[in-house]
Amino acid sequence: MRAQTPRGVKDFLPDDALWKVRTEQAIRDVFERWNYREVLSPAFEFFETLALGDSTYEQTLKFLDQNGQLLALRPDMTTPIARMAATRFRDEEAPLRFSYLANVFRARRDYVGRDREFFQAGVECMGVAGPAADAEVLALAVDALDQLGVESYQIGLGHVQFLNGLMEECPDAEARHHMRQALLTQDYVCLSQLLENSPLPAWVRDVLSHVARRSLSIDELHHLRRQVRSDRVRQAVDNISGIVVVLDAHGLTPCVRLDLGMLKSLDYYTGMVFEGYVPELGCTLFSGGRYDDLLGRFGRNRPAVGFALELERLMQVLEKRRRKAHPTAAALLVCPEERSRAVQYARQRRRQGDVVEVDVQDMTREQALKYAGRKGFTEVAFVSDADIELVDPTVQGGTGRC
Repeated sequence: MRAQTPRGVKDFLPDDALWKVRTEQAIRDVFERWNYREVLSPAFEFFETLALGDSTYEQTLKFLDQNGQLLALRPDMTTPIARMAATRFRDEEAPLRFSYLANVFRARRDYVGRDREFFQAGVECMGVAGPAADAEVLALAVDALDQLGVESYQIGLGHVQFLNGLMEECPDAEARHHMRQALLTQDYVCLSQLLENSPLPAWVRDVLSHVARRSLSIDELHHLRRQVRSDRVRQAVDNISGIVVVLDAHGLTPCVRLDLGMLKSLDYYTGMVFEGYVPELGCTLFSGGRYDDLLGRFGRNRPAVGFALELERLMQVLEKRRRKAHPTAAALLVCPEERSRAVQYARQRRRQGDVVEVDVQDMTREQALKYAGRKGFTEVAFVSDADIELVDPTVQGGTGRC
């Protein structure tokens, strides 16, 4: 028997487990204040159901049950919630506002620094299209970071239809595929070579070269719109402009940069996409976007937008910024000389909000004080029939009787 965990998963020991729970609760409180209702989904579903969310799903962890049915662990929460909304909330009035805090699972060929089980917090706003809903989920992600004391973040804002519209101008399917891969992996050297040899019109090559490597200002976005000759691209630019107007109302434009070369690996995105970054991480802290076609795959067509926040990455950032929430040490050790009274006293103190541990080892007074000192207790109560003696274990002298 192996007394260790498989690669890509890990244990949370008491201090980190408590910190994780408290971080989740702080995020949950923010979601509730924005009126996003929490939902839970099964950790595994039929593979064919989850596969509706992404046509590749190469990273899905699959297994057969005892009946020979192919099941899979959920690789994200958006697809299960889309399934839930399309079937269980089919006729409910929009918008549907859902939130979640859950573990998700992905198969990884390269395990270095990449977990197979990880934790996400996020929201989905379903049934409403338009810039106001897009801006709301982005603003909510930022509000969650603000409440936890995370600062100095940047948000990249892009649009799937901007790149799709440009790619439509290329008649060569293989060339389109290679350019998409170069954008997805941010291999700009390869992209430049592909553009030089592509059958794209000159204006498309100019626009792609311009947006691939750098972010744009609003003025540059408006200038770019005058360059393009595709209605689909112009509509994407107009949509981004509308979202920026609402983000300005939320006070977020200083931390937003326009990244129109952004491409996401999941194929269900249909409109705005965004990613959040902080200097401490070499990867995204949160990401999301609009996915108007996903619910239709489950039989109820509705527009939708959402985001997912990577919880363990957030905890790394908080720790590096010295904002880690340290667990409260057990405050009171109750040592029963008369157990019935000691248990009642412990119950009373817990109801007052104190953290209390009752000795179950029948320690001597000396043993109890040494134990309390090692464990970080701030107070020890020796409870007898006659009285309750409160002792500071650091000085080992009585602090009073009650």
